[in-house]
Amino acid sequence: KSQRKTIALWLVFATAIAQAQTSPVPQPSAGLMPNPAQGKRLFDQHCASCHGIGLNGSDKGPPFLHPVYEPSHHGDASFQAAVRYGSRAHHWPFGDMRPVPGVSADDVAHITAYFDSSSNGSEFDKASRHAKFFVLKAAEGQCLT
Repeated sequence: KSQRKTIALWLVFATAIAQAQTSPVPQPSAGLMPNPAQGKRLFDQHCASCHGIGLNGSDKGPPFLHPVYEPSHHGDASFQAAVRYGSRAHHWPFGDMRPVPGVSADDVAHITAYFDSSSNGSEFDKASRHAKFFVLKAAEGQCLT
């Protein structure tokens, strides 16, 4: 009986993994020109309550001005999937992120354009975003070595 329960749990687990791996990543509309100003408005409306004003995080969610959100680690597809499907906590102690209803793939593209423009220019500058995070934390009196 114990062996059957174990096998059943493994099957449920394997099914969940297979379904998660086959979920399509939402795609913005073809030809969309992401707009950082619109992205800021959308971020303030849908994301800032957890991720903080100005991308700086809060006691409910992580900052986006952090090296972990560089495109080489969390690209646009990661944000698209997190908004649509939610995301398991894996870098921060805030708990899992639930899906965000009412935010489209186009909205997420505008929001990620806002992230990118927050680092001094229309193209992503990872060194600038990384430096900005450490300057902000130093200004808060935190030592990050």
